[in-house]
Amino acid sequence: MSTAALRARYLAGLRRSLLLRIHPDLHRSAPAAAANTAFVSALGNRLDSPDVKDWQKDRLSQHQYYRTRKKELLEVHVLSSSETATTATVDLRQPPSKLFASLAELAGFSQPVPKSRAPPSSPSPSGAADHSMGGFRPPPPFDREPTSTISTSLPHFLSTLSPEALSYTLAHCARARKSGGLLLSLSSFETLDVSRLNFSAENTARVLDRINMTLVEYAATLPVFAGLHLVLSSDDNRNVVDEFAGHIFLNPSATPLQWLGTLGRITPPLMRRIGENRKENARDLDNIRGCINARVVRGFTCSPESFFYFCRELSRNLTESPPGGSALVRRPLTIVVESEDWRSMKLLRSGRVQISAAADYERLAAALPGLRADAERLADEEEGVKEANKELAESVRRAMRLRSAPRVLSGHSGVTAGDAGEMLGRLLDFAEGAGRAEDLGILEGQALLLTSRRFFKLDQEARIHVPYGFSTDPL
Repeated sequence: MSTAALRARYLAGLRRSLLLRIHPDLHRSAPAAAANTAFVSALGNRLDSPDVKDWQKDRLSQHQYYRTRKKELLEVHVLSSSETATTATVDLRQPPSKLFASLAELAGFSQPVPKSRAPPSSPSPSGAADHSMGGFRPPPPFDREPTSTISTSLPHFLSTLSPEALSYTLAHCARARKSGGLLLSLSSFETLDVSRLNFSAENTARVLDRINMTLVEYAATLPVFAGLHLVLSSDDNRNVVDEFAGHIFLNPSATPLQWLGTLGRITPPLMRRIGENRKENARDLDNIRGCINARVVRGFTCSPESFFYFCRELSRNLTESPPGGSALVRRPLTIVVESEDWRSMKLLRSGRVQISAAADYERLAAALPGLRADAERLADEEEGVKEANKELAESVRRAMRLRSAPRVLSGHSGVTAGDAGEMLGRLLDFAEGAGRAEDLGILEGQALLLTSRRFFKLDQEARIHVPYGFSTDPL
């Protein structure tokens, strides 16, 4: 049996033995169950990290998790054979072999860690790598770690890409799309959102496959999710059902039992409540539009619950004391509602008004008349810049031979039309510079997204995220 097969069997046995000692359902103490829930989620993320996958496949890893992460000391409560609980601390940033030895000690798992059987490789006389699979080994997934820590230099980022890495990522993109389509057909969810995962295409496909297996196995016990939206997010260790926007949040590192517990909370009364909340919110938005000719949208930091109650309160206040003259202006005002921690009301360069979900009606009603003229002027300027950017983006597409014109990534509202135009201008200057043919070859047929990020990144759909402050100078 190969080392990879031995290590896969070892990990399965270790995981099973460990869960029999630390699973949250085994602990009656609420603090112990909460601590172990957080530990199981963090451990799932760790086992999905690239260096563990490389260790399991018995190959030299280019991803050194334990050097690129801060110390991760987590508390875990372990049941002994006498059913008494002891508390231990585990450092998840250890190299794979040391981490598994620590976990085996906690679980009482006596099987030794399989050692590597592969001798150190030496270059072949022809200079080609002597790998298995007909002389080709797929490269590791181009995950967020090697791209997000390189630099903001476009030439340097392009030098780290290879046709093999892109082909490998595109193959897993196709697999992830297929798994996502299967998930929607199995569950009847209206949409599936994986944009918050920040995973590689390979890991995204793996997570979707795990969820599909769970859905198939427990299909007879699950309700109908028609009209709901499934969101996979690793931002929180909790699995959440949002009754205001109809979103179900699942953590990819949770166990199938935790997923089923969340999905099992979808009952007919909850579905009716979600439908009522959606209808009420739509009525409130229509009333606001009719009273002050304003379009209210939820910002990135505002929760659906806060947005729902903000719109309800604003609609009621407008009905009781409607202002005059707002509906006669030429352009509707766009109001972006952010979280309650947002303190000040702000007029953005795009002509949008940004406010807190906790803003009171009197303050908003007093400020809107003075903001409308400036907001309309800025919105007109923004539209003019966007039209110019379309031609500039098309020029970049032709110069770099991209499959589509570059655009601003959805959700990155910090990148205004003026910022996008400046970024497109720098990209066009780079593409038209002398001696750039060798740099641009790797971009042929790819897609560029303009973002407010700090570093370049290749996402799970093989699209290149361009940071706002990128440079065209080599390192």
